[in-house]
Amino acid sequence: MYEDTYFLNGDEALRVASLQNKTNGGYVLQVCYYSGEKIESEYPNLIHLPIENLVNDLAKGDYRIPAKVDFTGLDISASVKLEILQNFNISLEQARDYRNQYNAFYLEALKNAKLDFSEPLRFYLLAASGTRVMQHISKNIANALQSLGCEVLFVLDIGINDLNSLKKMAEFNPHATININHINNAILGDDVFNFIWIQDHFAIEQFKHIRLRKRDFVFNLNIGLGKTLQSLKIKSTLQQFCIDTDIYKKRVEIKKEKKIVFIGSSYKNNFDNIVDSRKYKICDELQKIYLKKGYIGKKERSKLLKEYKSNDDDFRDIINYIERDLSLTYILKLGLDYKIDVYGYGWEDNDDVKPYFKGILSYGEDISKIYNSAEYGLVIGGYVMQQRTLESAASGTIPLVFDSRNEDDTDACFDKSILFFKKLDDLKGILSKRYNFDLNYIASNNSYKNYIDKILDIIKTYKQ
Repeated sequence: MYEDTYFLNGDEALRVASLQNKTNGGYVLQVCYYSGEKIESEYPNLIHLPIENLVNDLAKGDYRIPAKVDFTGLDISASVKLEILQNFNISLEQARDYRNQYNAFYLEALKNAKLDFSEPLRFYLLAASGTRVMQHISKNIANALQSLGCEVLFVLDIGINDLNSLKKMAEFNPHATININHINNAILGDDVFNFIWIQDHFAIEQFKHIRLRKRDFVFNLNIGLGKTLQSLKIKSTLQQFCIDTDIYKKRVEIKKEKKIVFIGSSYKNNFDNIVDSRKYKICDELQKIYLKKGYIGKKERSKLLKEYKSNDDDFRDIINYIERDLSLTYILKLGLDYKIDVYGYGWEDNDDVKPYFKGILSYGEDISKIYNSAEYGLVIGGYVMQQRTLESAASGTIPLVFDSRNEDDTDACFDKSILFFKKLDDLKGILSKRYNFDLNYIASNNSYKNYIDKILDIIKTYKQ
């Protein structure tokens, strides 16, 4: 367990900071404070803090208060170390006390903020750098807001910030906040609008414990999430993934190959973590149904869930594993008359996928360029309007999508812009034909601007 540390030796602080030690699943980065001369460094977790400024800077700072002091490289006696430690701990207690007082002041300011909605609207967004997708979505929302003339404070937590520090937010005094998968309404005043975009099932649990305010507005990524929220009497509005067409676009200079590209992570780790000893039997039986019938709809899932007496989360993880990992390996063995390239996390140890595995891509332009080079972008697992569906189409590549539509799915984008397949064995026949889809339609109808317009309309309606 790595602890935030104050180093009396700057060189040792630099050495430890360079290790980029992380805890809490890789979301928390060890903070390394140091005294002495300032060191030029690229490491964000190396913080220069002269000993004479210890209390004042820690009290007002944005980073976590250190948990211990490090004496490495110092030739001092045990008695001197003890004295330093005693004084250091006294200083830390003072800093914590002052920081609590500052935060209480900032909390009071946020709770009682008086907002003038005739001013340019101010939006606050917080994202974690440890997320693979969510940070980019939040950043894209921030960019879209700025392009429409709004003021934005986008805070990217790289794992060294004290998330209890309210200084930046209080000084910014937002008219509205936008959160992905988190309600985050406890510190907001009554006048502040709070928009909550729920994109994952795990995020729904919080609604059982947190009461929504009058100016909390919830969006759901897909119909299934919307129905689950509805069962909890939570009103929400459908908002599918959005696409930034400045990043994801056609590039005529990149030649298309007779190729299918799949970009996405393996779900094997989630499957492996299921403790139910029957998981292999259940998975085998479900896969047979899946291969014979295609998508396992909600009613049949409910029936099978009761039949197997399985845990909801375990059952979902098994289905996800079938729709993603087992489907991909099955497709690779079909002998399609197309080159197939696979990108994403977790495939490097899969012997069936390894010959097709090309590595991990950076978010944005790198992904778009890979799609530019292919005729089809394969989208399997979960639901139709995944981020990859939009990224593929916006990049001028036909989304080849497993048909998981149900009776509630009526989006015009589906028929205009997507090539569906209902069963894996259908792919050979489907890919023997040529297709012409309106790929611009799906991109233009799912822009970030469209989402922001919905938010601005809500503010305009309820701001009085």
